[in-house]
Amino acid sequence: MPVEWAKLEAFEESLKVENKFNISKAMFESDYASLVNRVNNQGKDITILGNCINEVCKQLEKFDSVKIAWANRSYNHVASFIYDFAINNKCNWNFNMDYSSKIHVL
Repeated sequence: MPVEWAKLEAFEESLKVENKFNISKAMFESDYASLVNRVNNQGKDITILGNCINEVCKQLEKFDSVKIAWANRSYNHVASFIYDFAINNKCNWNFNMDYSSKIHVL
């Protein structure tokens, strides 16, 4: 799966989680600038990916306030730790799991 499609799917899943918790204000960050730009400029992209982004972004209407921002992953110590830990230990973590104390320290 190309990176843009994988990032879009991850963004869609994060929207589902946010909606499940009835959060009214949200900020989504991605280290993939192309996706952030496409989401922030939705409706202007006539490609298949652009159309899919428009469909996913319909879920944004459920929020009172939403911001989509680019964040350099190398500056996000928690995301970097989780990524490295999962790769090194060949494991998956989910939202129902108690994370190690190292994450809370970060």
